[in-house]
Amino acid sequence: QPTSKAWGVPGFLTQGDILHPLAPFMAARGDTFTIRAYGESSAGGVIQARAWLEATVERTPYYVDHKSSEVSQASGNGPIDCLTSINPATGTYERGQLSVANEKWGRKYKLKSFRWLQREEI
Repeated sequence: QPTSKAWGVPGFLTQGDILHPLAPFMAARGDTFTIRAYGESSAGGVIQARAWLEATVERTPYYVDHKSSEVSQASGNGPIDCLTSINPATGTYERGQLSVANEKWGRKYKLKSFRWLQREEI
């Protein structure tokens, strides 16, 4: 339940009031991340090998289990489907219609680049 006493009063504007009508025209954005990782192998407490890597990945607006169009009857979800939504009448959160796979795994990632690094590059 919203904490404001003005909730629901004419003229009280919420973020949902603005975004809800825009939802059919909006899409989730993609982001790009650079990830660096380090690993080593040891035997008897002595380090045998070390490796460093750098990967650039892009989060896409598409879900792991995605349907090809919004009018498709196939399973999966489109980019504008959400895990939760706010009921405008009550202000409460409601569960979205994501598939089981999309609830667990979310959006797709694309590997944009990968390279092994030298110790001097760290």
